[in-house]
Amino acid sequence: MREIDGSYGEGGGQLLRTACALAAITGETVRLRNIRARRAPPGLAPQHLTAVTAVAALCDAQVEGLELRSPELIFRPGRLRGGEFRFDVGTAGSVMLVLQALLPAALAAGVKLADAAALANVAAGIVVGKVGTAVAYAADVIGALHHQDISSAEAKVLTPKQARDRVEVWRRGGRRIGFTNGCFDLLHPGHVALLKQAKAACDRLVVGLNSDASVAKLKGDGRPVQSEAARATVLASLEPVDAVVIFEDQTPLALIEALRPDVLVKGADYKMSEVVGAAVVRAAGGRVLLADIKPGFSTSATIARLTKNKRKKKKAAR
Repeated sequence: MREIDGSYGEGGGQLLRTACALAAITGETVRLRNIRARRAPPGLAPQHLTAVTAVAALCDAQVEGLELRSPELIFRPGRLRGGEFRFDVGTAGSVMLVLQALLPAALAAGVKLADAAALANVAAGIVVGKVGTAVAYAADVIGALHHQDISSAEAKVLTPKQARDRVEVWRRGGRRIGFTNGCFDLLHPGHVALLKQAKAACDRLVVGLNSDASVAKLKGDGRPVQSEAARATVLASLEPVDAVVIFEDQTPLALIEALRPDVLVKGADYKMSEVVGAAVVRAAGGRVLLADIKPGFSTSATIARLTKNKRKKKKAAR
């Protein structure tokens, strides 16, 4: 058993939080005495009870002396594990103090630091926004994370000028800029495969998206099936995509000239001579990549099948 004098240094609660967290990680029993001896009043305060209880839950610890104002505590850790836990911290201001004890143990249990910090920040924001002493329930946190995902996707949809400015920032940071384009009307596995290959060839991927008017000119009546806003939102929610730019022209040439990507990506169903902007990119020292096509997927073919099936159903109903 390792013994720690809680009056050492400032004699505050940080010694307690750190000791319990390290005990959970190492599996070594720890005894703390003179807890918060230099504070008034000394001993365990409510937030310390919650912190110790939380860490104990993570490692199935046995705890002696876990009482309000207790000057001594013995923490016997068991096996560290993950799981879903709920603790009443008491006040919003104490949330981060409790997390100081929880985070090291949570990291040892396999949680990534960035994920743990992000979740803690979301939970603290929820609690502060409630009236009185409140709890951030799992449903609250999940709802907040969904809202963040939507906001993040919306932030990726840029005007051509915004895209040019953002690309310059990325380029100054040494990032390779990739570009691909299309209508992306009904997203299918072929689209996803193309975007993954495009992102693998660069650091930041910009997707040029044909506007509704542009799609109608290229594809004819009845297209697009989804509006440009809907198509942009879906694209922006995909992990490989860093920015989406809607363009009005029938080709993305002007956008490619403005962004000057390092890598231009199109599907292998194109010939190199057919790739719009290829000469511009190569002249600037970039390269053109023809990505492998996932066979059997096509928006036009999907729409044709749906139309055919609809006609069959109408005919059968007569």
